[in-house]
Amino acid sequence: MGPGGAALDPGLLAAARPRRGGPGPAALVRPGGGDRLAGGALRQPRRRALDRRRRGGHAGPCLDPGAAGRLVSARGGRPDDLHGIYRRSLGLQGSWNPERMQNLGLAVALLPWLRRSGAAPAEARRFCRRHLEFFNTNPYCANLLLGGLVRLEAENLRDGATPVRTLTMFKDSLGRALASLGDQFLWLGLQPALMLLAVLSAWPGLVWPPLLVVGLFAVTQLLLRRRALLVGYDLGLDIVDLLGSPRWHRAIWTAKRAGALLTGVLAGMTVVSSWSRLGDPGGTTTVLGTALAMAAALFLRRRWPGEGLLLALVPLALLLSCL
Repeated sequence: MGPGGAALDPGLLAAARPRRGGPGPAALVRPGGGDRLAGGALRQPRRRALDRRRRGGHAGPCLDPGAAGRLVSARGGRPDDLHGIYRRSLGLQGSWNPERMQNLGLAVALLPWLRRSGAAPAEARRFCRRHLEFFNTNPYCANLLLGGLVRLEAENLRDGATPVRTLTMFKDSLGRALASLGDQFLWLGLQPALMLLAVLSAWPGLVWPPLLVVGLFAVTQLLLRRRALLVGYDLGLDIVDLLGSPRWHRAIWTAKRAGALLTGVLAGMTVVSSWSRLGDPGGTTTVLGTALAMAAALFLRRRWPGEGLLLALVPLALLLSCL
């Protein structure tokens, strides 16, 4: 099982490389193991491709002799087009659809790399078909997968060392794992905690503290998305090992506990503030409204059917509007 309960494909785990490195044969060799590669059956296409390269043959589908040299820059072995992929990844959900979800956003994000890769038209069509299949993950974590996917596509285009089956497993399996991680950490942990922090910071009546919280989150997530893209490209298949780190679970646990703590603080401040106004005009209404709001929060903690929840909330909303 992967992090957050998402299952990682056993074949993908077998294909994961044991070390980092730029794209190419050196990154596939196990340290201290000579030319022996790790990963079992899924490693066999890589081994055959490397053997052909050593004999002077060309193993990959790239027909342009200069394409391999354009895949990476001289600066750190990374593609020149990662910044274009990063910009487009911010609109990953801009063309979300109920049938294949984020597939259009994924394909559009990868187009800058494809344009400069020098791939033959037939290979470019296969590339587009491959990435227009169903795809869905957490948008904040997607760049980690995008970076690794570009790395594997570059290897596949250059020397055919990455089987198409591995590319598909990588995208599908890591997409599910990152969706589980991102939903738990961001949607259920960090963002609720930050919203509560923004509300508490606005309690004295100031406007700038909540704006500062929102601004810091926006800037930080942009920087982390770019960092995730670079790390994903550097790791390639080794992202599988990164997702197995217990730090993910500690971060999820911490974010959820912080949200629970801030919820208690906000609830306590609300009760104290309402109770202090009990003797004022309209104080009874304020206390009653606070009690109803807290009861509704406890009520919503249970998993109710959508239709029943709607029928229960309509009269509650009418009651609160009359207070």
